[in-house]
Amino acid sequence: MGWSGDYGQATAARIVASTDLAFEAGGNLISAQYSAGRLRRITGVGSPGAKYHPLTPARILDSRDGTGGFASPWGAGTSRDLQVETKGGVPAGATAVALNVTVVHGSAPSHLTVWPTGVTKPTASNLNWPTGAVRPNLVIVKLGTGGKVSLFNNGGTVDVLADVVGYFGASGDRFHPTLPHRLVDSRDGTGTTATPWGPGSTRNVTVASTGPVPKSAKAVVLNITVTGGTAASHLTVWPAGVAKPTASSLNWNAGQTVPNLVVVKVGDGGLASIFNNSGNAHVIADVVGWYG
Repeated sequence: MGWSGDYGQATAARIVASTDLAFEAGGNLISAQYSAGRLRRITGVGSPGAKYHPLTPARILDSRDGTGGFASPWGAGTSRDLQVETKGGVPAGATAVALNVTVVHGSAPSHLTVWPTGVTKPTASNLNWPTGAVRPNLVIVKLGTGGKVSLFNNGGTVDVLADVVGYFGASGDRFHPTLPHRLVDSRDGTGTTATPWGPGSTRNVTVASTGPVPKSAKAVVLNITVTGGTAASHLTVWPAGVAKPTASSLNWNAGQTVPNLVVVKVGDGGLASIFNNSGNAHVIADVVGWYG
């Protein structure tokens, strides 16, 4: 893994052979070599774990208009490989990404599987929907061959959208889980005014220096719910202080109560911006963790 050294007397690991396995203080697997009762050299054979880099959301796939290289719906039993590395702010060398994936108006009940390109499709689903639904979900997926991910649709035809919201790599921010804490509820005025978001309206809400989230947080993980929507619409969540991106964090039809997990970079003043496209809808946001 590119790190090694002479560690003197072997006190932190049990060495029973000239080459043995041990664990360093962070819990990472190492290869240990010793002689004359001294631990002479350790070499990492495990990984200390990837760290997170939040991004302003960017659309890298939309099969309705050709974004990402596909200008037609996924058919039944269809897999396609999507280039993610070097797209939407994801650099070369990223190991995994956080994508908000949305399916639009599937012709049949189905599910979507997202996995690293180059390995066998797993028995798993990332997104499930009934006929005609617009359904989002946050997906964290390892990058595969060529920096790509594969997407498989099981039944019917469906358009697929993907917005990248962050990536993982060797450096970056660590995740800090918290007990769920309500930051925003427009039904009672928590964190905003006690009125629903109107059509085309944007509000800035405090997501850092509040509740369990410190001022130093670089990004927050929110469970966001919309309820009482009067029209089919979508919500976009992004760091305050930059232009609203072409992206969606949550989609719903009139009258639905729909949640989704959202990872958003902290913007100017510890704020995040939330935009509602159509109709009126109440918005609720519970923080469950932060990166920093």
